[in-house]
Amino acid sequence: MLKRPNYNFDNEDLKAIAKSIYKDNSNEYDSCSITEDMLYEVIKRDRQMNGYEYAKALEDLGAYDIDSYIVENLDYINTMLYELNKVNVKNWVKENNIKPIYKVGDLVKYKSFNSLETTNYIKEIDLEEGIYKIKMNETQSALVPFENVYI
Repeated sequence: MLKRPNYNFDNEDLKAIAKSIYKDNSNEYDSCSITEDMLYEVIKRDRQMNGYEYAKALEDLGAYDIDSYIVENLDYINTMLYELNKVNVKNWVKENNIKPIYKVGDLVKYKSFNSLETTNYIKEIDLEEGIYKIKMNETQSALVPFENVYI
């Protein structure tokens, strides 16, 4: 079975994000001795940090006087990583001709985030990202990749 991309970026992707973040705020970053290379290093080290955690990691690399504006800006790294992952998943689905096995209304099983087997109905299908939207209750749906759903 093909393995879905999940935040597996190459170094060039991470360098592009660092470059973009730095370019948009170079004056503020320069005043704190934050370089594009430092941004790349902290993104490469951990892709799941929040802005505050990125700021602390940058301080470990020699940055100083990081203010709340920069911390908020560093939070945007997660958004950029999320959007890039979304593009990678869409490309993977298209390139590998990933298609749903089940249809809207089918009763299916899947493992929920806490590893409990859950059974419910498919409410919608996202063909671009290869995801079933499975009804959890009247207002919520679980987003489950095609490959994690079975009967």
